[in-house]
Amino acid sequence: MKVAVTGASGFIGRTLCTTLSAAGHEVMPVRGPQVEGADAVVHLAAIAHRRASADELRKVNVALAVDVGRAAAAAGFAGIGIWAKNWEQMQLIPMLVVTPLTFLGGAFYSIDMLPPAWRTATLFNPVVYLISGFRWSFFGTSDVGVSISLAMTLAFLLVCLALVALIFRTGYRLKH
Repeated sequence: MKVAVTGASGFIGRTLCTTLSAAGHEVMPVRGPQVEGADAVVHLAAIAHRRASADELRKVNVALAVDVGRAAAAAGFAGIGIWAKNWEQMQLIPMLVVTPLTFLGGAFYSIDMLPPAWRTATLFNPVVYLISGFRWSFFGTSDVGVSISLAMTLAFLLVCLALVALIFRTGYRLKH
């Protein structure tokens, strides 16, 4: 599979390109929205340092992302999301998964206020550990121990990375 990668010279881009090449994929490092001939597009180009001007940040972080998305759509990619078949479906995960997990994850209250059964159920929510870690970093107090928050956040990240690796390995819903 040919994979076009913007930002291939960055830290994450180099690692992704090495991993994709090792898995037998043809990597196409691209500069700008040049995705013709690619079977998949990964957009990683961004500027994150403070020395960049607001115009430079907007040009790379916003305009380039829009241009890559348009080029991918023009090249025949049905959508940027893997599961979404249209733009309306792009909102399903944020609306039906992320928002409820955030509201039920202790963002506006301490989970210690919940009855024991609900508190136990809430501990299966990965957002609880993120919020607890942020609460500790700002206020020095948290619902869950900092080491547990860090470990669970890392575990959730590893699960997500494994899912992405599985999608690339199997080619699920990627253009062939």
